[in-house]
Amino acid sequence: MTTHHSAVDAHGATVAEMFDNIADRYDLMNLVMTWGQEPRFIRDTVNAVKLGPAPKVLDVATGTGDLAFEVANQRYGAEVYGLDISNEMLEVARYRPGGENIVWQTGDAMNLPYEDNTFDAVTHGYLLRNVTDIAKTLEEQYRVLKPGGMMSCLEMSPA
Repeated sequence: MTTHHSAVDAHGATVAEMFDNIADRYDLMNLVMTWGQEPRFIRDTVNAVKLGPAPKVLDVATGTGDLAFEVANQRYGAEVYGLDISNEMLEVARYRPGGENIVWQTGDAMNLPYEDNTFDAVTHGYLLRNVTDIAKTLEEQYRVLKPGGMMSCLEMSPA
């Protein structure tokens, strides 16, 4: 299924299409690639942002929502946003148990559709290998963080 992604460059459209095509098996692929350790990695990534009570949290490149769901599970009353370039990944996330409690939005990690100083914390997982400008991607996450807010990322590399 090809999905139109407005305000996304050609690389972004290619990435979106790739993830649209694997959305139904993405979670299994991550579990296999992490030798079954992904649930612990997710928990540790969320723990690292030291969430206060009722935080407002953005998960960039949310995929099927693992980090967003972990935030919601750890902090009752959290306002959680999950943003991804792939509509199909977001559809999988939306229909997971508890998906109705998270705000899902299609968007580009290099051009976040949020005001400055909006979130108490920002997370992302497996994002940096899929963007053309890592510095811009990280700058955008910093921009939407409130002063004193924290960012935590989960990344893997073969080395």
